[in-house]
This record gives sequence, C-alpha cells and structure tokens, in this order.
Amino acid sequence: MNYLDEHGRNQELVLSIQEALDANDLLSVRNALADLHPSELADLLESLPGEIRDELWVHVERDVEGNVLAHANDSVRAALLENMAPQEVAAATSNLDSDDAADILQDLPESLADEVLRSMDEQNRARIASVLSYPEDTAGGLMNVDMVTVRADVEAEVVLRYLRALGTVPDKTDSLMVVDRENIYLGVLSLAALVSAPVVS
Repeated sequence: MNYLDEHGRNQELVLSIQEALDANDLLSVRNALADLHPSELADLLESLPGEIRDELWVHVERDVEGNVLAHANDSVRAALLENMAPQEVAAATSNLDSDDAADILQDLPESLADEVLRSMDEQNRARIASVLSYPEDTAGGLMNVDMVTVRADVEAEVVLRYLRALGTVPDKTDSLMVVDRENIYLGVLSLAALVSAPVVS
C-alpha cells in the first residue's frame, strides 16, 4: 500500500521515497529528503499518516528541522514535537527568527516549553522569552525581535560606528542586546541612551 500522497509533488520522488522505505534503504530516504526545501518537506509530512510521518521525521537533517517545524501546520507540528526531547527542540529552534521559534514553543505544554527555554543558551532564551511574554495575537507577539548584539566593554562611539557600518538594523529596533566576551546575555542598551552617551575624548 502506498501511503505517500502526491499532494502536488513530483510523483517519481514520492514513489522513490516509498520504495526506499519499503526496502529499508535509509540512505536513499535521507538523500531524497535532503533535496526538498523545508516548506516542501513540511507539505510532504502533512500529507502522510502519523506512523509514516514519524518514520520519515527521524531522517530529516538536524539543521533543517526548525525550518520544517516553522512551515508545518499546527497539528503536524504538535505531533512531531511530542517525540522530541527539550534539548532537540532547543537545537532545532536556535537558528530560527525569534517569532518562528516562539510560535513553535507556543505549541508545547507550558512545562515542556519552560524546559526547552532552560535548554537554550542565555542569548536565545532572552530573545525568545521576550516574544513569548506578549499574548500570541498582539503586535508584540507577532513582531520579530531579533536584535543587534554589542559587547559590554565597547565604548558608545565604537558602537555607533558599528551601527553605521551595518547600514541597516532589524525593523522596530529600539535597543541593542548587550553580551560579554563569551556571548553571554547581560542586558539591553536603548538606542536613546546610546546616542545621548557622552563622547570620550
């Protein structure tokens, strides 16, 4: 029985994945999945029965798991998250935009979301927690709060030169994330405080 539904995809690819699964040819399965864009992978997983979806999910490359989760519909995402350890979710979401990562965490039970946050490094935890602090459908909950980071031991004039060199900053930026030499989160610096800081001669 062919459990893979074409769902707008190349029939040949769908059949090759099914045949590879039937033959337990896991290398071919991984190669076929690696050729798909995360949104295509999400569409494919959405079209499958849960048992086959779970079987394929273990062969998705770790570095694209977060993007696949971000593209998947709520019910499929929740089903996939059920089988992931907090550390795996933290790793999968570490390179996502903060709003996408927050959307994924909002699909988890609160206790599990807290575990995932605790599994993250301080910087990722701070940026995602700031989105999670807003109700999901408010402006704050929908905005991307990815931030420019600066070191605490750098003078204001150097930070301003750095911002000019960047040429652009994320939309709605009103503060910078302050980190130490090990990239550990220390706090935020408002742009208002930065531009009004005294110049060191």
